[in-house]
Amino acid sequence: MGTRPSTEDEAVHLMASTFERQFLAYLKPFNSELPHDHRDNYYAEREWRCDISVNFALSDVRAVVVHPDFAGRCAADFSELSDRLRP
Repeated sequence: MGTRPSTEDEAVHLMASTFERQFLAYLKPFNSELPHDHRDNYYAEREWRCDISVNFALSDVRAVVVHPDFAGRCAADFSELSDRLRP
């Protein structure tokens, strides 16, 4: 946020804006009662969202949590991480 708000209204606006941008923007509602393979069950998109630059080495990764159905493919595609897969 960088600056101290000068009024209560400004503080509320800054908090609401930050909450929307840093939290709500990353939520994705879905119907948990749909079967896993239903065409409208698109919650499980395979992506990460981050609005800052993230730099790390593979040696920094402690664990990779992956659905059991994709563990073999993940191990094949990312062999350097295969010892850290957690299906």
